[in-house]
Amino acid sequence: GQCRVPTCGIYSTNDVALTADQMKGSRDFMQAEWKYVEIENCSHWIPLDKPSELASSILQWFNQK
Repeated sequence: GQCRVPTCGIYSTNDVALTADQMKGSRDFMQAEWKYVEIENCSHWIPLDKPSELASSILQWFNQK
C-alpha cells in the first residue's frame, strides 16, 4: 500500500540495521509529502546518540505544518 500521511524519515549514517538506500526508497511508497533527513556520525539509536539534533529535525518538520 501507499502511505497517505506526510512523513519525515530520519536516518543515521552509522545505522547497522537500515541502509540509506532503504530509507530513501521509502519515498516510493508515499502518496503524501516525504522528507528525508540524514544525521551524520550517529548509530541506529538516534535518540541516545544525538538527541538535540533529532529534536531539532522533528521540530523543523512540525513547524512547517
